[in-house]
Amino acid sequence: MVQFYFLSVLCNCIAGYIFAFDFGSENLADAEKPEADGKIDFNKNFILVLGIITFITGIFKLITPFHSKVPVFGDLIPAAAGIVSGFCLLLDYYNNVTTIPVSLPEKLDAVLVKSRRYVGIIVMASALIHFLLPAVPLI
Repeated sequence: MVQFYFLSVLCNCIAGYIFAFDFGSENLADAEKPEADGKIDFNKNFILVLGIITFITGIFKLITPFHSKVPVFGDLIPAAAGIVSGFCLLLDYYNNVTTIPVSLPEKLDAVLVKSRRYVGIIVMASALIHFLLPAVPLI
């Protein structure tokens, strides 16, 4: 469906931008004060809604490919990027709202929390490739 294609590209671009340019767990607590260095500040509610929409869109992209004859694996890479980035956004939101943060296993923590910039670059690249090549299976 075209709607999920658009949401996937848009949400993955925004989530990748947030991760790649280091808007995350340390900046969420101070999201209400304006920055002087020209960075865009994202509200906590915006992060929550973006995380939910990105995660749900990633799940729906698995079952509704865009112009593909392969019904399950139509948009595997953008769907996986959406699920991972949505999970990261929801994890950041939850860790900043609660007093007891979630502790992930060491390997997941190394990938999803400590190397956020690389996750953001991969998610943005996935969105760009998916935008430029919408009908290619698995991309």
